Amino acid sequence: MLHFRRGLTTAANSLPSIAEVRSALMQHVSAFDHSVSYDPNRSHPVSNSRTACTIPLGSNPKTQLRYKNASGYNRARFGVLLEDLDTFAVWCAFRHNQEPGVPMGTPAHHPMLIVTACVDRIEMQNKTVRSDLDILMSGHVSWVGRSSLEATMTLTQRYGDDDVRDLLTARFVMVSQDPNTGKSTQNTPLKLESSEDIATFERGEIAKNSRIARERNSLLRTVPTEEERNVLHEMFLKTINEKKHSFARILPAGHVWMPNAKLKNSIICFPEDQNLYGKIFGGYLMRVAFETAWANAAAFSHCRPHIVEVDNIMFRKSVEVGSLLLLNSQFLRLCTATSIPTMFPYNRQSASPISSFTRLRSVVGARLA
Repeated sequence: MLHFRRGLTTAANSLPSIAEVRSALMQHVSAFDHSVSYDPNRSHPVSNSRTACTIPLGSNPKTQLRYKNASGYNRARFGVLLEDLDTFAVWCAFRHNQEPGVPMGTPAHHPMLIVTACVDRIEMQNKTVRSDLDILMSGHVSWVGRSSLEATMTLTQRYGDDDVRDLLTARFVMVSQDPNTGKSTQNTPLKLESSEDIATFERGEIAKNSRIARERNSLLRTVPTEEERNVLHEMFLKTINEKKHSFARILPAGHVWMPNAKLKNSIICFPEDQNLYGKIFGGYLMRVAFETAWANAAAFSHCRPHIVEVDNIMFRKSVEVGSLLLLNSQFLRLCTATSIPTMFPYNRQSASPISSFTRLRSVVGARLA
């Protein structure tokens, strides 16, 4: 028999599946009580949001097909894991704001919509994620600002009784919005109860300041530094023949032109890919962006690359159902064993991009020019 306990559907004391978490989220959002107002004197500890669920790949083989990649081996599809991480981050964020002791599904917080603002970082501890073993997802809210918060999540798999392997650690930054105005609304502050809580919160503050600095130093706002100008000038000199006194470009040996390291795609956004609020699901956008970047790396290197890390995924604007999504993948840098394609998918209707940087490991023997 299934029942709600703090919003987690359980059966025989087992953890809920990510599909059950998704259903509980839909129930929670559809039951908002607009009479509840924000209480500035209330704060919640980290334990209020700490939670776990499973992706039952081993215990429920029917789920395996969606998670299998195209390698022919028992390897999980990373893009689908991005969708589940996005769902789980929203779940952690709502649990943080929920009044302790009140089960999810009965909102005990002021009305809010929680959406993904950015993925600060995904660190891969193990490049192999098997598609025939259950995945344990654990997470909690580790930092809270006024309207934004950070959800830290880990994925693990059990290979044997004494063999539990860490797969990845992900940090998603979420933003709370007023459902009527769309403007930012306050989160319940985080109560720090231990030295570990304080250290984690301080790391979140550093990450926030780094994001602000990165935006401030963007090429859209600042001119290249002297070091950057020197690098560009050196690259330019390598592609011209000074003896001919001409700006006709030549390709140095062992290099490829950057336009030849691009891949584009276009996708129609259908209603089946919408989120809880009727917009296109951010996890879906990350999946198609990642898979385009992976395809670019595979086509360029003529092998199957492995993902090493993902960072700095920024959501600039929501994408409407019915939009034509244009995806552009561009290599930023190549070295002996690592390639870094960057993704700039954007909405044809709003021309408002989301961007992500994905580092993939493959064998590449050329350089960009």
